[in-house]
Amino acid sequence: MHLIVYFDYTCPYSYHAAVWLPRVTAVQHDLTIEWRPFVVKEVNRTEGEGAPLWEQEAAVHTRTGLAFLAGQAAARQGGDAADRFRFLLQAAFHTQHLDIREPGVLEDLAREARLDVARFEGDRRDTRLLPEVGRSHRDAVAS
Repeated sequence: MHLIVYFDYTCPYSYHAAVWLPRVTAVQHDLTIEWRPFVVKEVNRTEGEGAPLWEQEAAVHTRTGLAFLAGQAAARQGGDAADRFRFLLQAAFHTQHLDIREPGVLEDLAREARLDVARFEGDRRDTRLLPEVGRSHRDAVAS
């Protein structure tokens, strides 16, 4: 069985799912989880409020934008390391209350997730990452 979970790093419910679902997969061995980005803020956007997050140049300076950029950069490394990074980043928001805009915070999380930090740093500066988040978000809305 395959479960697709659309999540937002800043959403506490997404974090609770990230804590709970590994417990489920521990007993439901045929269940695989696929985590896909979804920007909760966009669902609540009113008409005329401006472009969606993934189309805003300034998004790279917001906590939400930085989180999704970092998550997509980690996803490029695939596998368990990307999942570890996703969970660590969610925990940074919801239990450690870290400000990921502070220098070194994302790099420390990448190191803890055992990512290739140099590759991660290069990838998270790729301007194509936020549109990937937009595609995932629109897929979620359409499904």
